[in-house]
Amino acid sequence: MKNALLIATACLLGLLSTTGASLPYPILPPLFVNGAPDSLTHFLGLPPKLLFALALMVNPIGLLLGTAVLGSLSDRYGRRPLLLVTAVGAAIGHVLTAWALARRSYPLFLVARFGTGLLEGHSAIVRAMLADRLQGPLRNHALSWLNGALHLGWLVGPLLAGFTIAWGLTVPFYIAAGALLLGAALVGAATREIIWAEGAAA
Repeated sequence: MKNALLIATACLLGLLSTTGASLPYPILPPLFVNGAPDSLTHFLGLPPKLLFALALMVNPIGLLLGTAVLGSLSDRYGRRPLLLVTAVGAAIGHVLTAWALARRSYPLFLVARFGTGLLEGHSAIVRAMLADRLQGPLRNHALSWLNGALHLGWLVGPLLAGFTIAWGLTVPFYIAAGALLLGAALVGAATREIIWAEGAAA
């Protein structure tokens, strides 16, 4: 049971990391192409196409950097605490993204998207946690499922945005934030069960 919860939690966090990256894809083009000129779409008088490109690019850059550094940081500070911090932090990042859109603040949008991507690079921690806790064929299967979840997120993000944006521009980001908080709760539950099982075995 503890392995099933661990694998499900890992796959959920992996799914959410790329879902968050692809979430704005259906949202931003209409804003920057057909939207009324404002402080979001014409920041500093720069061309909307340039602003749009930067808005899309900044989150994957953060994701790339997070993936590169968070795994090694978890070796030092522990998988569980860093996963909890990054999941909650990424949820806050989605809320800030929604707030930036509501306030039409381009600088805040960039900062929020970069920070969210950086923290959603926790897939490296998740992969290391699975490698630590599982053995043999189950570990190989779990890592394959995690890779599948990561790829699936690139599809889920635009679908989530497309289905929920009718309720408001910020709603998809609030849903993503709630899902990440659920992921953090599952991390706490899964890793606590493992710790208890290991203590009982000792």
